Amino acid sequence: MRIVGGQWRGRTLRAPRTERTRPVLDRVKTSIFDRLGAHLAMPGSLPPISVLDMFAGSGAFGLEALSRGAAYCCFIDSAWAALTALRANIDSLGCAARAVVLATDTMRWEVCCPWEGGYGLVFVDPPYRYLRDEAKRAGLGRLLRRLAVSEQVQDDAVILFRCEADVDLPDETGPMKIMDDQKYGRMRIWWLQVSRGCSLGSSANGPTDPA
Repeated sequence: MRIVGGQWRGRTLRAPRTERTRPVLDRVKTSIFDRLGAHLAMPGSLPPISVLDMFAGSGAFGLEALSRGAAYCCFIDSAWAALTALRANIDSLGCAARAVVLATDTMRWEVCCPWEGGYGLVFVDPPYRYLRDEAKRAGLGRLLRRLAVSEQVQDDAVILFRCEADVDLPDETGPMKIMDDQKYGRMRIWWLQVSRGCSLGSSANGPTDPA
């Protein structure tokens, strides 16, 4: 597992020592971040925004964002193995001044941002099993709703939600719109955007499968 773009391109990341690790292939990560850069008018890079990486694991998404130009990232996880790997990766890259690590239950976390302006980009990467458990699925819906209504998240913020390819979003996720969803083999990325003037809408485009 490594960073694929930006100032730390090619740097290897430490992975948590757990069987539940779900690393993202380099080509998939490249596709996701190239599209993010294009959407934010920074092809190949990201503007100096604040990023939130939820269920962060090794921090692969948030660290990739920092490598490509994001100003700050808040990482949230509660698993000891994940936090150990994440902190080692931050130390290795020398980016502690741009990162905050919160060791807390992501599902219950009340949204806050230590930097002015709020989050412009959010990664939500829960364990796959959560979407197949009725109670946890409902909890993820409430989590997305908290993000959508929080003043700590910018009104046009992009939220990327990762799950298995055959799984849909939780219901009633609050004021955001679906920009698209993409399938990469067994993985699915939902592209959402906070839009407090609307309810959760439907994707303008059908699912795509670049894999």
